[in-house]
Amino acid sequence: RLVSDHRNAEGKPLDLASAAVEIINIIRPVVAIGRFIMFAALALHQHRQWHDKFATGDDDGLEAFAEEVRRLYPFFPFIGGRARHAFEWKGYRFHEGDWVLLDLHGTNHDPRLFAEPDRFIPERGLSWKTHGFDFIPHGGGDPATTHRCPGEAVTVALIMEAVRLLTRSMVYQVPDQDMTVSLARMPARPRSGFRIDNVRRCPPESLPDATGTSAQLRRSKIARRKGKRNGSEDHDRRERPAAQ
Repeated sequence: RLVSDHRNAEGKPLDLASAAVEIINIIRPVVAIGRFIMFAALALHQHRQWHDKFATGDDDGLEAFAEEVRRLYPFFPFIGGRARHAFEWKGYRFHEGDWVLLDLHGTNHDPRLFAEPDRFIPERGLSWKTHGFDFIPHGGGDPATTHRCPGEAVTVALIMEAVRLLTRSMVYQVPDQDMTVSLARMPARPRSGFRIDNVRRCPPESLPDATGTSAQLRRSKIARRKGKRNGSEDHDRRERPAAQ
């Protein structure tokens, strides 16, 4: 209904072709998110400190983690478009209607834009909201005024939720496999697809609360405190002289 109920500036509904394009623009990133979630799982495996951090219930840095996954791991190498008018750029002439390819992966790994571009560094604090034409996993620009993918916010939110599920709602094992990523495959993915085995749901008592502490750990801490307190009381009774 978001599309069917939409009205343009003249109060008219979208024509069928435009409505179809907008629906595809919503569906496509949701379908594509499967690749990014796979890469997020790979990143959690390769950078265990982030898995352990998020497993405590701490969301600090989670969005930056999702954005760094989108920057580093290759989803799709480029996107294409047609020149709207003739122009010249750095000595190259383009005619109206010429196909032009935007190098997404190369831009996201440009050392002039990102220090140590081949390292996974969520501390960069990237966000598609503030990096219009340098951080471009889905393309550049402003979704409100240009042609940046309108589903980008949904993509980031789904990656974040997947990371929460992978680190807090289940435990699993990662068998030996080929985790290399070929840039010749489009869309790219680990050669083995990143398989996980023995997936089990975390028991409720192991899940973290708002402070990042599981019920099991809370009970353990309470028991230790009670043990210390009881031990202290016994010590006081032993040391206190008998009443005359």
